[in-house]
Amino acid sequence: MTIFYAIVLLSVYFIFSPILAVVAFILTSFPFELKGPVEETYFQKFIPNKIRASVGSVKSMILRIGGGISLLIGGYLADLVGPRMVIVYSGFFILPGIIFYLMIKENK
Repeated sequence: MTIFYAIVLLSVYFIFSPILAVVAFILTSFPFELKGPVEETYFQKFIPNKIRASVGSVKSMILRIGGGISLLIGGYLADLVGPRMVIVYSGFFILPGIIFYLMIKENK
């Protein structure tokens, strides 16, 4: 799902029609939200019971702080280069996450 999300964000560079922009938004919003249950399964599997609540709290806090900072930076960059290019650039920021995810080794 994350690879698909990155591809759609990068493809925004080639979208000039408002209708295609809405389709791209739907393509990224709906399926991207479906990855939550899969992500939570991995979280529950790899984190020991004793520290799961603490790790979950720290994870949530980091996501909220990162989201707030990224909104501020995204808004500033949208004023500088335009919203379309900010969306395209955000696709590049997803690539390290994909690489880190592929490096996860399963415990057997």
